[in-house]
Amino acid sequence: MRFLTTLILILLSYYSYSVEKVNITYYVIEDSAAPFQIVDGVKKKHSGIVSDILTAIDSEEINLSSKVLPFKRMIKEMNSKGSGAWMSYGSKVWSGPQSDVLSKNSLITIKHKILTLKKNPYNSIEDLFGKRIAFIRGFQYPGLERYVKDKSIDVIRFSSQEAAIRAVEIGRVYGFPEMEIRLKYMMKANKFDEDLFLYNDISKVIPNYEINFCFSKDFPKATIKKLDNKIQLLKKNGTIKSIIKSYTD
Repeated sequence: MRFLTTLILILLSYYSYSVEKVNITYYVIEDSAAPFQIVDGVKKKHSGIVSDILTAIDSEEINLSSKVLPFKRMIKEMNSKGSGAWMSYGSKVWSGPQSDVLSKNSLITIKHKILTLKKNPYNSIEDLFGKRIAFIRGFQYPGLERYVKDKSIDVIRFSSQEAAIRAVEIGRVYGFPEMEIRLKYMMKANKFDEDLFLYNDISKVIPNYEINFCFSKDFPKATIKKLDNKIQLLKKNGTIKSIIKSYTD
């Protein structure tokens, strides 16, 4: 009887150990991150491409606690020594904590386009010289900033992508450079008539890059590897592609 009791205690101890999860903070940007992270201020919920992929992974190894913060405050917390283990999304071409530790497998390939009216097609950077284009306040535009600085290109800065697209629509600006995936999401969400517009490739000015999950420096490496395996699986079975299409098509 004593042997049986001991065996049961050992098995229960093993079971508790095997299902123990790592507590992780998942950082969500309060605004300006659509369609990757979208916060519903009324329902206090979040969705978006990155959040939906993370939900689809449904890892048994991690216990996620979402934390919604403005971008600058999020970065400050990520850099804090007492922030604990966390994850979000990032890229190797960015700077700061969102570029330090990344998943091996990417989630999305980012391509930039300049949105114009069909009557104003774009072929090369010279087509922008002497014209006015839209930027979003607080955003950086590598590849274009130097032309703005030397006044080859004039800029109007807007508070939202919707306002910038509207400016293209009414002819206030010639074009609006933005991630293609974000442009398509905004066009769909705000019910713009896509037949009026062109998505012009500007990869020679702003090269394509990958977006990955990003992690804190103390995030368990074994867990990152398991998440990477699941990202690969979701790519192969078409889940990630379906998630992206649900926000853009």
